[in-house]
Amino acid sequence: MNNKIKFILGLVILGLFSLGSCKKSAPVGVISEDTIQMILFDLYIYEGVASVEHLDMGDSAKIPGYNSVLAKYNTTMSDFDSSMVYYAKNMPKLKLMHEKVLDRLDKYKEELEKSEK
Repeated sequence: MNNKIKFILGLVILGLFSLGSCKKSAPVGVISEDTIQMILFDLYIYEGVASVEHLDMGDSAKIPGYNSVLAKYNTTMSDFDSSMVYYAKNMPKLKLMHEKVLDRLDKYKEELEKSEK
């Protein structure tokens, strides 16, 4: 083989290896996994406080609270919903994300219980 063909073949092989090692990222506009997990954590805390305080709120009454949590992460309900739809297309990944949120909630609960003693 001449050097030009070897060079082109080398580039093709290098390109294939680099494509195989690339991590698939979420499309533009989809909230990152880490941020989704932080949002879910805060939304669960919000829901928990509302239930403990016996705030019998319908869904429409909760929207300002949800919007407040989302504003903390500089996002909107629409962006959050779209991102959740995206992640729901890969249920094993969404389940893992949710388990991480639940683990964090458990640790938070333990910290609160220790501080009350």
